[in-house]
Amino acid sequence: DAIITVDREERVTSWNASATRIFQYQDREILQQKIWTLVPRELYEQWQGEVLQEGGVKRIEAPLRQHNGMFVDGSLTLSPLRGPCDEIVGLSAIIKDVTEEKQLRERLLQSEKLRGLGEMAAGIAHNFNNALTAILGQTRLLAQHPADVGAVQKALVIIEKAAEDSVRTVQRIQKFARRPATSEFMPTDLNQVIQEALEATQPIWKDQAWREGRPIEVVMELGTIPPVPGRSSELREVLVNMIL
Repeated sequence: DAIITVDREERVTSWNASATRIFQYQDREILQQKIWTLVPRELYEQWQGEVLQEGGVKRIEAPLRQHNGMFVDGSLTLSPLRGPCDEIVGLSAIIKDVTEEKQLRERLLQSEKLRGLGEMAAGIAHNFNNALTAILGQTRLLAQHPADVGAVQKALVIIEKAAEDSVRTVQRIQKFARRPATSEFMPTDLNQVIQEALEATQPIWKDQAWREGRPIEVVMELGTIPPVPGRSSELREVLVNMIL
């Protein structure tokens, strides 16, 4: 791990070999330079204020700038640096490069998502097959009885419903597979998230299970709760994986 000390004026005062490896600066290039050469200034000033005010340890993840201008993902542990009279003279930072670890987590999450989609595929294919069978059957009837207004209207209603069911199936899969556009927390209706997760997995827990002779009954006991801050796409993905 990189170990760096920074004084109250935000200047780097010590620097170990691991810091050179992570940031690609030699100590003679970085000592007495401002710490925001390595981390965003506004973020560091905020962290420094919190550590100095609270006098405790702060752990955060943040982008770190290397000598070549590239960024790596860093895990920082900041703690007060005390002088001979126990006064705070700056901060000590222990820094770990977690770029590969973060990429591995993201790949693992994506593989779990793909596994879930794979498990849902068989049931979804069955649903589409049913919808297409209904559509094809009704179009053949229309071809045989084009002048029968009543039969035409009835067939069109069935075709429209089958098509709408298929569209909803596609939309549910798109919601599950889509990467979230933002990582910000938004007001989230947890009841709606639960209902959407059940709808997305219906081909497995209802249709496929029924065909295999092991019907599953789902009972929802949803209370009246206000929206909470969250990421609906990620919560929905967690619930889908739990159900599968």
